[in-house]
Amino acid sequence: VPLMVGKVHVKSLSLDGVRAILEEAEDGSVAWPEMPKADAGKPAEAAGEGVQIGAVHLRDVVIQRRRKGVDAEPWKVEAVDAEVEPGLRDVTFTARVSRHGQPLALAGRFADLSRLGKAGAVSDGKLTLSWAATKATVAGRFPLHRALEGHDLALEASSPSLDDAFAFFGFERGKTAPLSLKAASRAE
Repeated sequence: VPLMVGKVHVKSLSLDGVRAILEEAEDGSVAWPEMPKADAGKPAEAAGEGVQIGAVHLRDVVIQRRRKGVDAEPWKVEAVDAEVEPGLRDVTFTARVSRHGQPLALAGRFADLSRLGKAGAVSDGKLTLSWAATKATVAGRFPLHRALEGHDLALEASSPSLDDAFAFFGFERGKTAPLSLKAASRAE
């Protein structure tokens, strides 16, 4: 019966050894589905769309992006562990990924992602990124739409040299100076 009425709750989902290629054609069309738009008046839980998953565990995942026939450096996901309360609330996760041979550890918590993709939607949260030596934390009110409306974020970052972060993104540079940064960004 839950399958027929669209209220499926999966306790946990584990995937191991996944290989995914995300391809973009010459005309800009993509081979993966777009994220559904959030219903203006309903949180994700009330909308009844999709399957609700309480926990996600990923191991040994490789994501390759191919744009106009050219392969980009793959994202190698060693591990992701996420816990999600019904309606995309109280989302917590840890992840270990690498690109260009450089590791990155992530940890995050978001209070409410039920309005993801909706203009003006925000969620309280915290995101920590840790490369070999570079560390960054962003905390506050995160925008859930690409227009970045309503955000109020504080950033702290420190590094003896940004070599590890630049290498992760594929930028070839010489050794950089140490970094210590505190910044804030707010949309009125």
